[in-house]
Amino acid sequence: ANHGSKASEQSSAAGETKQMPVGGSMKAVLEQGLVTNDNRFLEYCFENRDSESIRTTVRKLDAKFVLPLLKALGDRFQTRPQRKHLVKWIQHTLNAHT
Repeated sequence: ANHGSKASEQSSAAGETKQMPVGGSMKAVLEQGLVTNDNRFLEYCFENRDSESIRTTVRKLDAKFVLPLLKALGDRFQTRPQRKHLVKWIQHTLNAHT
């Protein structure tokens, strides 16, 4: 996977069909995933391990999405504790909204 590069460019060189936005619009993807409970959108966002990107995304998040986000993260971490990078998401969410 090509983390950190501009995913908005529609290059499917690696055969990937994901054409979801990064950075500023990651917030939109995350909110969409939380509203529709769409695993693809949520997992796309949660694969991001870049602290600055995570911080920026959760800071922009509307307050009404904070609890659903924490629940989604908690559920995933509980079923697969080896996904330690999710803790980053939880920490940044709490820092931004408490």
